[in-house]
Amino acid sequence: AAAAIRKTTIQQSEVKTPHGTITISSKIGVDVGQVQWGIITNPQINRATYYFRGPAIDGCSQAEHQANRGDLVISAAVQTAVSPHIITIPVGSYFKVTNIQETLFSPPVSHMPDFAPFTELAAHYYPANIIHQSHFGEFRQVINVFISLKGNPTDTELNQLMQIVFTAQETYGGLLNRIDFGDKGCNLLLFWGAPTAYENDITRALNFLLELQNKTPIPLRAAVTYTIAYAGFIGSDLREEYTCYGRGINLAARFLMAANWGQIWVDSAIAQRVQSRFSVEFIDHLALKGFSTPQAAFILGKHQTQTTQPLFRGMMVGRAAEMAQLHTAVQPLYNGRFGGVITIIGEAGIGKSRLIHEFFQTLTESAQTSLRIFHCLTDEIIRQSLNPFRYFLRRYFNQHPDNTDADNKQAFTAVLKTLIAASTNHPDGESLINELNRTHSFLGALIDLHWPDSLYAQLDPRLRFENTLRALKTLLLAESVKAPFILKLEDSQWLDQDSRTFLLELSRHVDNYPFLIIASTRPLPPTDTFFTQQLSPQSTIHLTELGPDHVQQLAENLLGGPISQSLYRQIMQRANGNPFFAEQIVLYLKEQARITQSPSGWTLLNSKMDAPLPADLRTILVARLDRLTQSVREVVQTASVLGREFPLRLLMAMLSDDEQVLGKVETAVHAAIWTALSELSYLFKHGLMRDAAYEMQLYNQRRQLHQIAAASLEMLHADDLSPHYADLAYHYEQGSVVDKAHTYLIMAANAAQEAYQNHQALNLYERALRLTLPDDLSTRFELLAAMEEINAMLGNRTRQQDILTTISQLADKLVDPIYAVRVALRRSHLAESTSQFEQAAAAAKEVIALAQNRLEGSSSDQYVALGEIALGQALMRQGSYEVTAVRLNKAVSILDKINAVQEAADGRKALASIYVFLGEYTQAERQFETALAGFRQIGNRLGEATVIERMGVTARMQAKLDIAIPLFRQAIVLHEEIGNRHGEGMSRLHLGAVQQVQGNVPAARIAYERAIIIFREIGNKVGESAALNGIGWAARDIGNFAVSEEAFHHALAIQRASDDRFGEGVTIANLCAVAYFQGNMEQGRTSAQEAIAIQNRVNDVRGRGMTFVYLGAIELTAGNLTAAKAAFRQANHDFEQLKQKQHNVEALSGLARVAVAEYDFTNAKAYAESILTYLETNPLLYGTVYPFWVWMGCYQALTAVNDPRSQILLKTTYDRLQKRASHFTDQSERISYLTKVPYHREVIAAYEKDGRST
Repeated sequence: AAAAIRKTTIQQSEVKTPHGTITISSKIGVDVGQVQWGIITNPQINRATYYFRGPAIDGCSQAEHQANRGDLVISAAVQTAVSPHIITIPVGSYFKVTNIQETLFSPPVSHMPDFAPFTELAAHYYPANIIHQSHFGEFRQVINVFISLKGNPTDTELNQLMQIVFTAQETYGGLLNRIDFGDKGCNLLLFWGAPTAYENDITRALNFLLELQNKTPIPLRAAVTYTIAYAGFIGSDLREEYTCYGRGINLAARFLMAANWGQIWVDSAIAQRVQSRFSVEFIDHLALKGFSTPQAAFILGKHQTQTTQPLFRGMMVGRAAEMAQLHTAVQPLYNGRFGGVITIIGEAGIGKSRLIHEFFQTLTESAQTSLRIFHCLTDEIIRQSLNPFRYFLRRYFNQHPDNTDADNKQAFTAVLKTLIAASTNHPDGESLINELNRTHSFLGALIDLHWPDSLYAQLDPRLRFENTLRALKTLLLAESVKAPFILKLEDSQWLDQDSRTFLLELSRHVDNYPFLIIASTRPLPPTDTFFTQQLSPQSTIHLTELGPDHVQQLAENLLGGPISQSLYRQIMQRANGNPFFAEQIVLYLKEQARITQSPSGWTLLNSKMDAPLPADLRTILVARLDRLTQSVREVVQTASVLGREFPLRLLMAMLSDDEQVLGKVETAVHAAIWTALSELSYLFKHGLMRDAAYEMQLYNQRRQLHQIAAASLEMLHADDLSPHYADLAYHYEQGSVVDKAHTYLIMAANAAQEAYQNHQALNLYERALRLTLPDDLSTRFELLAAMEEINAMLGNRTRQQDILTTISQLADKLVDPIYAVRVALRRSHLAESTSQFEQAAAAAKEVIALAQNRLEGSSSDQYVALGEIALGQALMRQGSYEVTAVRLNKAVSILDKINAVQEAADGRKALASIYVFLGEYTQAERQFETALAGFRQIGNRLGEATVIERMGVTARMQAKLDIAIPLFRQAIVLHEEIGNRHGEGMSRLHLGAVQQVQGNVPAARIAYERAIIIFREIGNKVGESAALNGIGWAARDIGNFAVSEEAFHHALAIQRASDDRFGEGVTIANLCAVAYFQGNMEQGRTSAQEAIAIQNRVNDVRGRGMTFVYLGAIELTAGNLTAAKAAFRQANHDFEQLKQKQHNVEALSGLARVAVAEYDFTNAKAYAESILTYLETNPLLYGTVYPFWVWMGCYQALTAVNDPRSQILLKTTYDRLQKRASHFTDQSERISYLTKVPYHREVIAAYEKDGRST
């Protein structure tokens, strides 16, 4: 896997984009060892996460540190485990892999389960909007938070920490991406702003960190950055995750490693945005790896307690009337009276906070009695009871999370004593003091201070609540006695219900207490009533957009000079009268040096402002939808169900009753909601804008719009709906029109399957199945049967088996026996594809019996024939070739009679393969050609690809390698196109065998390696064992006998487990050859005898012939000439029986060698002449297993009789050996190829002795 990753990154090292070429590289570390995994849960709040840790993971990190760009570095343990397969060089105590000689065995890859049943489980780990997110990803402003834990926390410590994290997430949000253990310890990565963004995400993230730092006993350090990032899914169907990618993550990681324990580092984007609410200390501009310029770093400190007022730039403009209204509202305080409640209502960015801030500034500068400001900050996520007042009390009592409990209690007591002392002179002072003393534990509980024997500890929850409200009110009344104050409630639309209840309580019977409540809020729908309207006295200020003159004045204040009319128009157009938008745009343009001073004032460097807006505006842009008129917004919402890009024609059809739809579309264009791609289609300017328009609608509204969309599609495309099946299915699905959704899903799935869009077809079938009624058994059967066939093609064997189990149960309930027959046939095919041949044969017999006994007419004939074919295939794999041929001939005769072209072609394909094994090549070619014509007639590309592949096998068996190779390559292309992994694996296996026969061992090895990967992925044991034999064969040909033996033994274990007797005989024969090559004659003889016994049982005549060649060579080397001659004669007999001249010359070479050893020169020359005659038609001995054995046997016979042709043959043989050796780019492999294989050494020795003179 690591090598594949490295290869991929090297091949794709340069990615060309419209913005330039991007260079991609990798550094890979590999280790082996113990890994621990764990799942941490909190059932109460439905959260969970997981982690992996252990020495192997740490080792991977250490290995990676030793790597340079493009390197693959492994540990000593990995080196020891796989050293026969790889070439490495030491790198310290690690090893850099320079070459991989052989395939490293991997377990089969798991397959993606059906995700639908796991939605509830997934909800523990991911937010619902991720689980159900339909789009792949998007660009968002993201807060990246890296946290590092000191030391190596135990599982218990980690669990305790994560409970704090889970609880804090409930309050502050944030997406936990992962817990990571490595050489840098335990790290957590979290994101704010994705998948859902809030305007105060930065504050949430920092509050989360401060709370975590305060509550966990584990020392930590953290880094926070704020950048635009890709937020979405990455990976494949098998393993996919939602995450964020961007430079901010890299910067946070660099900051994290530079920070000291206990520190929280932030970037400049964070620091600029929170300096009014948090203390931040500049560190330095740091040169960091991966960044071309130094990066400003800041340390986050405590919350600002000196001032909680936000900072604003320039003068406030356009709010004189509102300021006057506020000054009027505050006048009762100066007379010792309650000022009531004043509510400021306005859109985000309209200037509510700025107005309050400027008002407070004027109060500070006033000559009248100074008024204090008590800030109560709300948050839409913080739903803790009385949360804005807890916020106020922590600052009021000088509480800090870094303080000890004792210190915070001491600060609490000191403030309370001061307040009590200040209340003594008021007429109600005694009652206030008594109440403060009585209820102080309730105030303390609001800020997490507890005393074991307090009144709070003694009361039940109801009384605790009631006393808490009284205590809080008493404190505020006592403060008003001390000095008048204004209670500021910011973002009051998010107030929790307990806070609303308290405000009602606070405003009652307080006429003689000088304080005022100012609440800011966003607009509510006209039908809703804001809670403050229940309070008395109260008044309201509605903030609206600034006028043109005020926008110009705001910009000129910020820039310190006049602005040109062109800049003014651009700001006005973009800001839409919103002062915050206008301010941010001006500041952004100035900071980016996109404006300059000119005689007409500050002006744009370019004529129009088409650059991206400042980052802070991205999270607010979505709210612009609410500023559209209701009718225009309805058009936008309607369009949103059609996706980001939508056809105008379809939208108009959906809104056919609206005569003004075109004007409203243009209104949305002018509002920058979408843009016209052409006269016929439009595109939402932002994917998030479309998502917001869609998600803001109620489910029933969306459902109705989807119904309208589907009906409109049907109307517009009534002449041909087929291109729109999937769209219609989707809209009717989302519209909950089950019957039509079901119909279109099946039609779309069938169309996708017919187009070989297998994954899409599976998805559509699965969705159709979910809408199928439980008692509609036949439809459920057909849908599942289609899914089973697709999974069979994709090699998803586990899923295939699960489906077969289900449809078998359905078949038992259905009356028609055809269903049971079909299931049995599919079970036979599955068993055959997974090398379970006995089960395959049993299922095929069941098909035949059911078809004969329970079916009638052509159906009976058809399934009897199909059962015969399936049975024949299973028997063939068990070695019963003649019986198989008889059954298949019977089957194709039946199929021809009933004109079943598909089935007849399948039968002929199998029959041709039998003829190949029997050596009847002419018959095989005839059957293949007829089958190929049949498959092409009906457009069956799978059948076409398989037949072409097997025609290549037939050509290979006849030594027609120049014909075989293009056939195999054509088959590979076809198999890849249709996703037939099994067929692709087999074609690559055969291609490797042909390339090896040609002498191109490196190319053959690559083909084998690719084949074995495929077979393991799909669980094809027969294919895997065959590919392992190829690997062993290639290793044997270069003298790497250890690897060869390992591959052969692995193949043998698979074959014995699956009862593949044919394959077992082949593999044992190969082990015989390896033993002979290494000089282990006794082991070779034993293996040969074992292989021959199996080959006799399965009637593998060709395999037996080759084994007798190996045995003859062993006996010849051992000096047992009689036994050697007998073995070679038996091989000669077998090959002549099969008419396999390419192998028979190997037997003749053995007989020639024996004759020379016996001084039987007459026969020696006769055998040599027979070989020379064959060489005239096949000079390169294509199809022969060991050509150098043949050439040198002939050479020895000719030399023995002083035939001058011997020297020419020797020179030719030597040249051919050197040409084949030239295929190796690795010099050590080339030398091994020439020196470690006996037949190759024989060529070199003879040439060095006798051939140089020629």
